[in-house]
Amino acid sequence: MLPTAETLFLALGAGIYLLSIGLYLGRTRDLRGVVFFWSVKMRLNPTEFWLNRIGIILLLLGVIARFFNVMLMLG
Repeated sequence: MLPTAETLFLALGAGIYLLSIGLYLGRTRDLRGVVFFWSVKMRLNPTEFWLNRIGIILLLLGVIARFFNVMLMLG
């Protein structure tokens, strides 16, 4: 169960995060804002913002599932 959840969370998280970045690039053509993601230059609209956050949360859940997977010796 846990290895499947880990893969699912990581794949969905990465896909949704990349979708939010793709939507931002399609709207603004601002590659510099994506490359320097730590700067405040990226002005995400509400949809891009929530997709971005959902993707990051799913990635984090995938890492947590991986941690428990290793700790419980399931994988």
